[in-house]
Amino acid sequence: MGNACCARSAAAVASYPPLGVPDWTEAGVPLFREGVPDHPNVTERYAFEGLLGTGGSGAVVWIAASKSTTSATTTKRRRRRRLRVACKTIYWNSLRRTEEVEDLRRELTVMASLPRHHPAMVRLHEVYEDEAAVHLVMDLCGRGSLADRMVERRWFEWCTEDRAARVAWELVEAVRALHEAGIMHRDLKPENLMFSGRRAEQQQLKVIDFGFATSFGPGEIFRDEVGSFPYMAPEVFLRSYGPAADVWSAGIIVYLILCGRHPFPAPDDTYMGQRKATLRGGAADVESHPWPLISGAAKSLVLAMLEPDPTRRPTAHQLLGTLTCVQRFWKVFQYPVVSCVACIIFSSSQTLPFCLSDRASVAEDGGDRLRGTCFTWACLIFIDVRYKEGGYTDLWWY
Repeated sequence: MGNACCARSAAAVASYPPLGVPDWTEAGVPLFREGVPDHPNVTERYAFEGLLGTGGSGAVVWIAASKSTTSATTTKRRRRRRLRVACKTIYWNSLRRTEEVEDLRRELTVMASLPRHHPAMVRLHEVYEDEAAVHLVMDLCGRGSLADRMVERRWFEWCTEDRAARVAWELVEAVRALHEAGIMHRDLKPENLMFSGRRAEQQQLKVIDFGFATSFGPGEIFRDEVGSFPYMAPEVFLRSYGPAADVWSAGIIVYLILCGRHPFPAPDDTYMGQRKATLRGGAADVESHPWPLISGAAKSLVLAMLEPDPTRRPTAHQLLGTLTCVQRFWKVFQYPVVSCVACIIFSSSQTLPFCLSDRASVAEDGGDRLRGTCFTWACLIFIDVRYKEGGYTDLWWY
């Protein structure tokens, strides 16, 4: 590979030349110097500000900022700002086998073929390669992962069904865009869903980590068993699957968002335990607490995504049509909600007499406070996602 470091644009990565594995005895390059990667062409263009996290196969992710400034036009003045990015550094001495180098090449190829400018996709800007490491410069998602938020106690006080539906919509939209581009992620989980954006109401969910992603063709069947086993579909365990496996993983995530637990809990944290729980699980539990307080439409949506038979499982495109219909009504009605992915209860003259943080007390008394509330009038709207020959039904009013 030589001593030179070369930078390649994301568009050129699709024709990326074979990655060579250097002789470990000859490399002898210090992996760290003063806490940041020290490879000339990388540090010439980007200033590393700190460690963002670590990933699999010894990858290190840094927060970096471009040393050159870009212009940003505002209504009042023209200002200059530095582009802040994430730099994923994968050191050669962490790749012990040729298969791992091939996996890295596949990841670069997949990221180069992602839909450009899609809000739910982390964008690959440049790739640097030198004798010590490969550096992937990509969008910075600095607002934490979905997993980070879900472990916070205030998450389930803040996350009403309407907010959960927004996360679900962005997730399903990302899956739809990937599948239409002929890409299957194969490792969707809360840790691989990051938030970006400055303001809370403008934060966007982004899919990251395409280490297991691969391209697929119509009707293609995959046999390799990859992914994170709590989110793996039954057909993945059986080594015969297609893109519908991503829909199952998204369904597990939506289920977790709504109730805070796994639909098919394993007796232990082992692969075999989760495999047995998933294959023997049957239909997901939508009867125990807190599901009685969650709309029937949300239950139908989750059950459709967690359909054990992949041939009857809806595609991301079908699910997106359902969620888009609900999103349209959120923009029309400004209403207080206690629980609403697809169930909207609102009053024409007053708001609910308790705040959203009071959901726990509502659950404790079995919803009597909610049922006893007097409304001037109320309207219940939901989406029925029962499977039919022609697809999934449209909006129903009650």
